[in-house]
Amino acid sequence: MKRRKLLQSILAAPALAALPRPVAAQSSATASPSAGSPDNFNLAITAPDAVGQPDPHFFTPPQRSALEHLGDLLVPKVGDRPGSREANVARFLEFLISKSPSERRTLYTAGLDRLNSEAARLYQKPFAAISAGEAKPILKPLEAAWTYAGPSDPFAQFLQAAKEDVLRASVNSPAYAAAANTRSAGGLNYYWLPVE
Repeated sequence: MKRRKLLQSILAAPALAALPRPVAAQSSATASPSAGSPDNFNLAITAPDAVGQPDPHFFTPPQRSALEHLGDLLVPKVGDRPGSREANVARFLEFLISKSPSERRTLYTAGLDRLNSEAARLYQKPFAAISAGEAKPILKPLEAAWTYAGPSDPFAQFLQAAKEDVLRASVNSPAYAAAANTRSAGGLNYYWLPVE
């Protein structure tokens, strides 16, 4: 080896070390073009909410069924207009409350537990199993006159918050928008999508 070639190879060594090396998957893909070619990955793209629904995870099953029944009582199905159950409000609120501040989570979990305990005390069954007439004494705090300060009782605070949330989530759901045919109306294109 001549001295000139030796010096050139010594000077070129750092430049070669800086070049990126092919990954093993890339080198095998280049060896067999049909195995890893992007042309073989023709996948249909689908919106995430059309492929799967999330599993509820924040509320316990008795709390979730109490929330569903409370939603049915507060926003029932009327004619072609979907109610709380048809709009999947309980599932949406479970996600919303799970991402809310701790005070709001505590308000909901304590309130749903209180619904179940009151139904068990009065009728020896869970809140989800009682009728609308039987639920009337439990939901009595909702009949109180509105005040700017709001109720001081935590259970009454829960009932008011749940009433507002269930109503808002129901009328802003895709099911309600489709039934009301408001999606085509200008400016009324606001509704929530299923939780991802």
